[in-house]
Amino acid sequence: MEKQKKKVLILSLSCDLQPYLQEENIIKETWAKSIVSGEKDNFNLLFMHSSNENSIDLENHVIYAISSDDYYGTGEKTLKSLITLYNNPDIEFDYILLTNTATVINIDLVDKFVNSALINDDKIYGGRLVFPVLHVPFLRGDFTLISKKLVKEVVNNSAEYIGRRMANDEVVVWCLLKYREFKGPNIINQFIEVNAIDCFEDYSFKDVNSSTFYVNTKIEGIDRNDNDVMISAMKLAWFSMNWNKSEIDLGKLIKKPTLVQFNNGLFKMEFIKD
Repeated sequence: MEKQKKKVLILSLSCDLQPYLQEENIIKETWAKSIVSGEKDNFNLLFMHSSNENSIDLENHVIYAISSDDYYGTGEKTLKSLITLYNNPDIEFDYILLTNTATVINIDLVDKFVNSALINDDKIYGGRLVFPVLHVPFLRGDFTLISKKLVKEVVNNSAEYIGRRMANDEVVVWCLLKYREFKGPNIINQFIEVNAIDCFEDYSFKDVNSSTFYVNTKIEGIDRNDNDVMISAMKLAWFSMNWNKSEIDLGKLIKKPTLVQFNNGLFKMEFIKD
């Protein structure tokens, strides 16, 4: 009997403005095409929008949250979306992947990774490291992979952050730090530091291949409202992921968090390979 594949729910920040709406359409025609068609049935995709109610429209791949639609409302939008999903018994997931509409995700690589025998723990947190914030890694908002058990802890520790003006990549960190106050340092057993291409910094798609987890297609000096440019950038990233074959040692991406003490008595998180 074939082992059941892990379910991944992708939550993408969006809003009812351009260029975000046009980027949603590009996503549905490129890297998420197999998700919206139902072909990749262990994945689902929802775009996060603000509304006057917290609800889910599965048919149109939208989740609504009572929040403002500006940058500092993205934290509340993210939290309320996670709460709605976690408390809905009809929504199944083993992982949630937080991202945004300017990002191209290599779903085949994510699928391979979460179903790998290397993943043997349910307290998993992964993405592109910005810097450690005390006991929890601060990750880029364009790719944050969270296992369901940690989603539960984000939800359980979210109350004091609802209504605060925070960005989406901040709020998850602070909820997990709140969780750590009660549970001790070992809230994350496996940290996954993914490899990615940031076109804003790198200005090039030449290094994108099948071992690239994601590409952020925002390019300095390029207007995201230029539909032709964004379509070209997203399609080029997606094409490169599928056609430039490269093997990756998934085991090298898995690290075990450990804590080291600063001279001032504070703690920093470092990582060692499992």
